Amino acid sequence: MGFFGSRDKQAADGQDVALPTLSVEQANHLRAVTRTVLAEIGFEATVFGSHLEVADGRELEMDALAERVRTVPRAEWEAVVREHVALLPQTPREAGPQERLSDES
Repeated sequence: MGFFGSRDKQAADGQDVALPTLSVEQANHLRAVTRTVLAEIGFEATVFGSHLEVADGRELEMDALAERVRTVPRAEWEAVVREHVALLPQTPREAGPQERLSDES
């Protein structure tokens, strides 16, 4: 069992099942970075394959974020995640029940 348990499943081609634009290792790294960035700004989150559930009840979908990071060097992933997270409402009152980690807001 990997760090993210059942969420580290891979397709026959080695891609992550939940975030198929990334390998299993890349997807797990993205999940870890995203969870860490959220924690640093005070949001506890639990990882679930293609999304994170924040303690305040929001779900943060990661598919668009996975698409974005796959086009930049891994050394820049944290900055990309921080940019996305900065766009999210900072309090539950400002947020709907589901927010996407994407540029589509």
